[in-house]
Amino acid sequence: MILFAYDGKAERGALLAEIDKALASRGMLPLGQVRHDDKGAPVCDNYFISITHTDVKIIVAVSRVPVGVDIERSDRRPPRGVPDMASWTAYEAHCKSHGEGIRVSDIRSGLPRIRARRFDIFGGYTLAVAGGDDDCETVMLPKR
Repeated sequence: MILFAYDGKAERGALLAEIDKALASRGMLPLGQVRHDDKGAPVCDNYFISITHTDVKIIVAVSRVPVGVDIERSDRRPPRGVPDMASWTAYEAHCKSHGEGIRVSDIRSGLPRIRARRFDIFGGYTLAVAGGDDDCETVMLPKR
């Protein structure tokens, strides 16, 4: 799995082109056509993909197995009934990796225990990844 990180406003096509360039430099196939499924989740031809952004921070997870990623500002208040942002980002990442939407019933009854990995790519932000390949590389994409 590769986590592509970008700090700034980005035009979608340029960001995807940078990801394809980074994949090619590792001898990997390009993403292929990136589109959205009937639930609005991103899908591409050659990998599983998950995209998250907040403010001007963008994370794109590319994996050979289903993956979900979420990033939020650490100082943001979690939704009512959620203990902290770490729990919330893990829950959102889990839902994305399983192709599910967020369920209000989960929030009201207490979030299920979620297994997610945490990454500290951007200070002041909480980042969680659910699913994805066991090995992980982080690539900071250059500013455009």
